[in-house]
Amino acid sequence: MPVSYFIDHEKKRLYTKATGSVTFIDLREHMRSEFGRTTAAYSELFDCTGATAELDADDMRSLVKERSQIAQVQDAAPVAIVAPAEKFYDLFKIFNSLTSSIRPIAVFREASEAEQWLDRVSNTISNEPLK
Repeated sequence: MPVSYFIDHEKKRLYTKATGSVTFIDLREHMRSEFGRTTAAYSELFDCTGATAELDADDMRSLVKERSQIAQVQDAAPVAIVAPAEKFYDLFKIFNSLTSSIRPIAVFREASEAEQWLDRVSNTISNEPLK
């Protein structure tokens, strides 16, 4: 399975790992697997280190459409994407620019930077007054 994850309930974070050759279908199924679950409200560190992208810009636009549809019925938590490989980095920058209004999202080259960003963003969100 190219995309798997571990849930840290104490930290309220998903640690997702992409391995091998990752396709549009793999990423779409990962998004759908979170739908309707309590853990969908957890922040996510999505690590693509060592994975290869079998995706193009059109695939990313389709993923944006999928994320937008999910966002109509379910709030999304922050996601930090670790993408040291140039192709994944560029593709997720497209995704980032098209989904930043849906959820806090950022793309990083290093996992430590991504984790620090998630800690800051998650703390900011949890400290906001309830509406």
